[in-house]
Amino acid sequence: MFPNEVGKPNQHLLRMLQRLTENAPFHTELHKLRKTWATRLAVNGMPLHTLQRMLGRKSPATTQKYLADVDLSGRKLNEAIEASTYVPELKVIKSGTDGD
Repeated sequence: MFPNEVGKPNQHLLRMLQRLTENAPFHTELHKLRKTWATRLAVNGMPLHTLQRMLGRKSPATTQKYLADVDLSGRKLNEAIEASTYVPELKVIKSGTDGD
């Protein structure tokens, strides 16, 4: 979303913004941007292990704590469960060998 000088995602954008607001005459909580982004992904059904990787977390438990206040209730909860437990149907493919 925010590319760096070589066009790749800027992994240090939060730190850069924090440095810019260090001496600001107002209070900023820029880390909330990261949490909002992660929360929106979780609510929309992103699997925990994928979100964990995107956040750069080593442990899924840390990601779960980070999202502990996320309300995955009702329709969104059902959609998230369905998305994470989806198993495609198996299909039998017959080979076209001459010996059949």
